[in-house]
Amino acid sequence: MHSSHRSAIVRVIAGYLAALVTGTTLLMTPAATVADGGISLLKALFTATSALSVTGLVVLDTGQDFTLF
Repeated sequence: MHSSHRSAIVRVIAGYLAALVTGTTLLMTPAATVADGGISLLKALFTATSALSVTGLVVLDTGQDFTLF
């Protein structure tokens, strides 16, 4: 594999991970949910991963548990 292909793959993976960390962090903020204190790291990580990979799996009811902040 050429180094340009490898660097492209690394950039895609890094971008995915950056979006995952950003989404998880935002979902954990108290403003993102109607629950006091936000949601747990595991729930936020699962929800962000599901949203990025477009699986549609959820652990919380999106319409009831999240805000539009």
